[in-house]
Formats: sequence, structure tokens, C-alpha cells
Amino acid sequence: MTNIDSIFEAFKGPTKIARATGDPVQTVHSWKVKQSIPPWRRPQVLDAARRLGVELPEHAIAYLASSDRKVDAAA
Repeated sequence: MTNIDSIFEAFKGPTKIARATGDPVQTVHSWKVKQSIPPWRRPQVLDAARRLGVELPEHAIAYLASSDRKVDAAA
């Protein structure tokens, strides 16, 4: 399972991520399609997970904590 798939599964879909981050649902859905979250958006997703008590796998946390564009979305 990819980091992106793990994140979306943990949040139970794009709508919950969008509500938690304040991003449009279409934007969040595009992350799933592209299998990549832009580096500047990752901290807000990680903050939302922590705030809401969403349990993410370690590989997904490492992905969200990274600002490196070259980080692969696959676990």
C-alpha cells in the first residue's frame, strides 16, 4: 500500500481530509489520483491527523513530515 493510500484509508476518504485541512475536496482528490501530496500541504495533513487522533502508519508519517519533492509515494 502506498503512503497516499494509507493516509486516505486512515482518514476514511478525501472528504474528511478536506474538512480537516480546509482544502477543497477536488484538490484533495487530485492528491489521491496523482499519488502525491504537495510538500507545502503535507504539514497541514499531518497536523490534522494528530489533532483528530487519526492513526497513521510510520511510513505515512515520514512521508508527511518530508518536504522533499523526490520522496516516493510508495511505502
